[in-house]
Amino acid sequence: MKQRASGRNSSRFWLSGGIAFVLTALIGVCLRTFPIGDGITRSSYDLPFALRGNLPATNVAIVYLDKVSHDELNQPTTAPWDRSLHAKLVEQLTAQGARAIVFDILFTDPSANAEADAQFMRAIKESGRVILCGNLNLLGDTSSSIVPIYDYSSANERKSYSVEFPYEPFRAGAVAWGNCNFEQDPDYGIRSFFPTFTNSPQEVIPWLPAAVAKFAGAPESAIRSDAFESRYLNYYGPPGWIPSISYFLAINPNGAPSGFFKDKIVFVGGKLSADFSGKGKDEFRTPYSYWSQNEESFAPGVEIHANAALNLMNGNWLTRLPYSLELALILAVAGLAGFGLMRLQPLTATLVAIGAMALIALAAHLLQWHGLIWFAWIIPVIEVGVAMLCSIVINSVKLYVEKRLQEQEQVHYQAMMAELAKAADYARSLLPAPLSGEVESEWCFHPSEQLGGDAFGYYWIDPDHLAIYLLDVCGHGVGAALLSVSVLNALRAQTLSGVDFRDPAAILDALNRSFRMDDQNNLYFSAWYGVYRRKTRELVYASGGHPPAILIGPDLAGTATVLPLRIEPVSPAVGCLDEAVYRNAVQNIVPGSRLLVFSDGVFEIFGPNDKVGTWEEFFASFNSPQTRRLRPKARLKNAKQARGKDLLEDDFSLVELRFN
Repeated sequence: MKQRASGRNSSRFWLSGGIAFVLTALIGVCLRTFPIGDGITRSSYDLPFALRGNLPATNVAIVYLDKVSHDELNQPTTAPWDRSLHAKLVEQLTAQGARAIVFDILFTDPSANAEADAQFMRAIKESGRVILCGNLNLLGDTSSSIVPIYDYSSANERKSYSVEFPYEPFRAGAVAWGNCNFEQDPDYGIRSFFPTFTNSPQEVIPWLPAAVAKFAGAPESAIRSDAFESRYLNYYGPPGWIPSISYFLAINPNGAPSGFFKDKIVFVGGKLSADFSGKGKDEFRTPYSYWSQNEESFAPGVEIHANAALNLMNGNWLTRLPYSLELALILAVAGLAGFGLMRLQPLTATLVAIGAMALIALAAHLLQWHGLIWFAWIIPVIEVGVAMLCSIVINSVKLYVEKRLQEQEQVHYQAMMAELAKAADYARSLLPAPLSGEVESEWCFHPSEQLGGDAFGYYWIDPDHLAIYLLDVCGHGVGAALLSVSVLNALRAQTLSGVDFRDPAAILDALNRSFRMDDQNNLYFSAWYGVYRRKTRELVYASGGHPPAILIGPDLAGTATVLPLRIEPVSPAVGCLDEAVYRNAVQNIVPGSRLLVFSDGVFEIFGPNDKVGTWEEFFASFNSPQTRRLRPKARLKNAKQARGKDLLEDDFSLVELRFN
């Protein structure tokens, strides 16, 4: 039965764990694969920045075309600035030792002031360190994540984009140029690098930060050219972290602190639009935007380009785990959480799940901070939460069902115990009343279970013959009790036909034939049967596999004769062998003698180190006058003290007869 129960529990575990695994894995895969999980994925990228310290940005600076500069220089906010100011800025930055000057401002056409354009062109050429930006306009469905997107509308010439190049005279003097586009997420955040476009070896359109990094000497491995850019920005800090200065101060020879631009790559850009021509707001969300609600929570495009350039120059951009590895991680977490938490109780499962979620979050943060690798770690955290809920729900239902079953079992158990109590009362009612007069009796019965396998009795067969008997059925419980009651009733009612109940050996032989163990569910019993002949003062007795009775003579001056009533050879227990032979023995009874008939539970007491007492030790104890004088109940008390507890391993049955 235990093996079948264990098998059922195992099947239930695999079934409930499988349900949790499938549900958890399905949620994880859907969140990773379909747009429903994009917000969670973006948060997985953003959150580690919240606890990471800012990175040092010492080799980059930004010059902002901000509102103060508009006011101080009297420049419009919805039209291009006077390019002579840009020429002056280039001259100042060059004079102050800037390593590179990067304009994150579109100069795609000549301005209305040709002289200002000429000044700006000369300044760019003479500086020899100016990098300009252009604009890349994708054709077709620009929402696709796969580029390039080709267009065949123009004379079958395949084009994926149109390019707004920097104004040619400016571009001719610049050391490099790049497009200023961003790969913008649905929440207006910028997280990934923009790809480099290559339509032919002669037509390579780098991203502006890549052009800057290349000019600054970054290795070719960092400035890779592919249409499937898989790198992500590693922001150095929140908006405003990179050192910056207002435009109107930068063009003033004494406006910037001494050495502020020395050996730095200086980005020049606005905080309102990319070129101050009213083409659109140039501010975007960053990972810091979600917990910073002030007006600086959005970053200007120029600052994002500066961050990307720092990543390329320092080689510390972020890389996302491949889809296959993220999927494998999602399935592994689903399996471990789905099956693992199912083994735990609700409270333990909750604590373990919280610990697992914290561990996943910690590992993801450390991996992004130090390994520069990120993945959608919130999805495994959600998976653990789902598995925890599955574990709590399923185990709570299981505990509820088990509780109800236990309550039902308790009701059945109590009903069964009530029936057993009735049966025990009935069995005890069959035990004899004390004798008085010429022969006195006293007994003690203490079953090891509610129903015992011992039974005994005595009665006067006629005025001259007193029958005494005690039997001990193998085992305990209901089966042993039923057999003992059946034998007891057969002896009390003298239903063994054709048998002289004054002949102990004949009685045991008849019992052996009537209660064969093959007919009694392999149960048998030991028995001691004796008949006291009052006129001759003789005790005739027989035994079948039973411990020898003890006869104690009169106590004279503290001494007494103690005899074991053995019969040799020893006969087998009743019901074991059809051919068993039982013999009578006769013992004279001296007035004042005491006869003790008992089961093996009287002396087989488990003591220290579970050492079991023997009949020989029990018999030897009668050498003590105090032990010889003990009454049956006192002997039971000593047995319990020797065992160290109230419940004994075997039934304790002892009958004492005193012959006056």
